[in-house]
Amino acid sequence: MVLLTLFALGSAGWFFYDGYIGYPKQIVRANEFLQFKQEGRTAEWPRYAASKGWKTGDPGEPKTDKDLLTQKQFGIGGVVLALVLVGYWLWSESKCIRLDGDTITSPTGKQVRLGEIRELDRRRWDNKGIVVALFERDGTRGKLLIDDYKYEGAIGIIEEIDRTLAGPGKPA
Repeated sequence: MVLLTLFALGSAGWFFYDGYIGYPKQIVRANEFLQFKQEGRTAEWPRYAASKGWKTGDPGEPKTDKDLLTQKQFGIGGVVLALVLVGYWLWSESKCIRLDGDTITSPTGKQVRLGEIRELDRRRWDNKGIVVALFERDGTRGKLLIDDYKYEGAIGIIEEIDRTLAGPGKPA
């Protein structure tokens, strides 16, 4: 998440630089080059460009107002994306799974007692770090997702469920 946010901010900075600094400078160079070209003085261009600290090659066609606007819009888009990513990160940080005594509370607030859990489905554990606790309450079956990637402490909760499923005095 941090890398995506940094990428979005870096891209936004690049677009803003082009929209506010790079492209306007290119417009000046390109217009002056076109003037030299129209006057038939292109042989003088490299010396003139070097005296201004510019690249001595052909700067191409001048960027348009639409090009400038597009760069600025992409810059704004990068900042918005970064803000959305930071917001999502802050929102997801407030979500947690915890074990208080014999009750597991999921990120959505669902509470399941250890004694209600009948089995653990570990099919996605090796690839995804996800275990699904299958529980039964009042004759109704339910599922509780335990995601080790998202929630710190998930392994400890899984180990406690294993001990509870094994029964007292039996190794998990």
